[in-house]
Amino acid sequence: AVQPGEQTFVDLTPELREGILIQLPNHPLCRTECRGLCPVCGADLNRGPCGCKPPSDARWGTLDGLGDSRTSGG
Repeated sequence: AVQPGEQTFVDLTPELREGILIQLPNHPLCRTECRGLCPVCGADLNRGPCGCKPPSDARWGTLDGLGDSRTSGG
Protein backbone atom coordinates (compact mmCIF):
# COMPACT_ATOMS: atom_id res chain seq x y z
CA ALA A 1 0.00 0.00 0.00
CA VAL A 2 1.16 3.53 -0.69
CA GLN A 3 1.60 5.68 2.35
CA PRO A 4 0.71 9.39 2.26
CA GLY A 5 3.71 11.47 1.25
CA GLU A 6 5.49 8.61 -0.59
CA GLN A 7 6.45 9.08 -4.19
CA THR A 8 5.27 6.37 -6.55
CA PHE A 9 6.41 5.69 -10.07
CA VAL A 10 4.95 3.63 -12.85
CA ASP A 11 7.54 1.90 -15.02
CA LEU A 12 6.35 2.33 -18.60
CA THR A 13 9.59 1.03 -20.11
CA PRO A 14 8.12 -2.23 -21.50
CA GLU A 15 5.14 -0.46 -23.05
CA LEU A 16 7.30 2.28 -24.58
CA ARG A 17 9.78 -0.26 -25.94
CA GLU A 18 6.98 -2.29 -27.53
CA GLY A 19 5.40 0.83 -29.04
CA ILE A 20 8.70 1.89 -30.59
CA LEU A 21 9.50 -1.59 -31.94
CA ILE A 22 6.06 -1.90 -33.53
CA GLN A 23 6.68 1.30 -35.49
CA LEU A 24 10.00 0.07 -36.93
CA PRO A 25 9.88 -1.68 -40.31
CA ASN A 26 10.40 -5.45 -40.35
CA HIS A 27 12.77 -5.24 -43.31
CA PRO A 28 14.48 -1.85 -43.37
CA LEU A 29 15.34 -0.68 -46.88
CA CYS A 30 17.67 2.03 -48.11
CA ARG A 31 14.79 3.87 -49.85
CA THR A 32 11.06 3.33 -50.35
CA GLU A 33 11.37 2.06 -53.94
CA CYS A 34 14.12 -0.44 -53.02
CA ARG A 35 13.13 -4.08 -53.56
CA GLY A 36 15.74 -5.35 -51.11
CA LEU A 37 17.75 -8.56 -51.19
CA CYS A 38 16.58 -12.11 -51.82
CA PRO A 39 16.24 -13.80 -48.42
CA VAL A 40 17.51 -17.09 -49.91
CA CYS A 41 20.55 -16.20 -52.05
CA GLY A 42 21.13 -12.53 -51.16
CA ALA A 43 20.86 -11.26 -54.74
CA ASP A 44 20.03 -7.58 -55.26
CA LEU A 45 16.39 -7.63 -56.42
CA ASN A 46 16.72 -4.10 -57.84
CA ARG A 47 18.89 -5.57 -60.62
CA GLY A 48 16.30 -8.20 -61.52
CA PRO A 49 14.85 -11.46 -60.27
CA CYS A 50 17.30 -13.90 -58.69
CA GLY A 51 15.88 -17.17 -60.02
CA CYS A 52 15.23 -18.74 -56.62
CA LYS A 53 12.05 -20.76 -56.40
CA PRO A 54 9.60 -19.38 -53.86
CA PRO A 55 9.57 -21.51 -50.72
CA SER A 56 6.78 -24.08 -50.68
CA ASP A 57 4.83 -25.03 -47.61
CA ALA A 58 5.03 -28.79 -47.01
CA ARG A 59 1.54 -28.75 -45.53
CA TRP A 60 0.16 -28.05 -49.03
CA GLY A 61 2.35 -30.71 -50.72
CA THR A 62 -0.55 -33.12 -51.23
CA LEU A 63 -2.45 -30.50 -53.20
CA ASP A 64 0.53 -29.64 -55.43
CA GLY A 65 -0.08 -32.66 -57.68
CA LEU A 66 -3.83 -32.07 -57.89
CA GLY A 67 -3.54 -29.59 -60.76
CA ASP A 68 -1.40 -32.04 -62.75
CA SER A 69 -3.94 -34.86 -62.51
CA ARG A 70 -6.83 -32.60 -63.52
CA THR A 71 -5.06 -31.34 -66.66
CA SER A 72 -4.00 -34.84 -67.76
CA GLY A 73 -7.58 -36.11 -67.70
CA GLY A 74 -7.18 -38.24 -64.56
